[in-house]
Amino acid sequence: SLVVSSGALSKDDGSGEGVKAENAMDCSILMEQYLDGAEVDVDIVMSGGEWRYAAVSDNGPTLEPYFNETWAVCPSLLPKQQQKDLKDLSIATLKCLAFQDGVFHVECKLTSHGPHLIEVNARMGGGQVHETNHRVWGVDLVEETLFAATGIPSRPHIPSREPPGGAVAYCDINAEKSGVLQNLD
Repeated sequence: SLVVSSGALSKDDGSGEGVKAENAMDCSILMEQYLDGAEVDVDIVMSGGEWRYAAVSDNGPTLEPYFNETWAVCPSLLPKQQQKDLKDLSIATLKCLAFQDGVFHVECKLTSHGPHLIEVNARMGGGQVHETNHRVWGVDLVEETLFAATGIPSRPHIPSREPPGGAVAYCDINAEKSGVLQNLD
């Protein structure tokens, strides 16, 4: 049988943790293809229907079964052609969705079969995304969002090759189970 524990659906291991799935949710299931490979974020600024800025950041292996992020690094360490392929997929997706202006956070996976779209966020990415893009590339995504909202065409300065701010790496700490922290010892 299945249980819901910490927001995830899993096989009942007899530990008594979780709630019987049939008591907590509709047990109809939508199946999706499992995508192997590295997850990346592509942050994009669109203006007048064209991209003005696109940067790829690498994400570490996600913590399954929740696919929580574990770490990230910007600029991407992937080969330039793979970064281009990911940017091309992300930009083509935004154009297909008819987005004209704004800041977008697109998540993809670079699988053994090439790049695949995970999701499109019609907003700046959360967490450290603003600070990372600003520190590494000198592009202020908050400023670009305000430009788009007020109809000012976006023209962020794009460095010709090397990121002027060097690189940024960060990690996320994920709890492996839910509960209450009793002490720090």
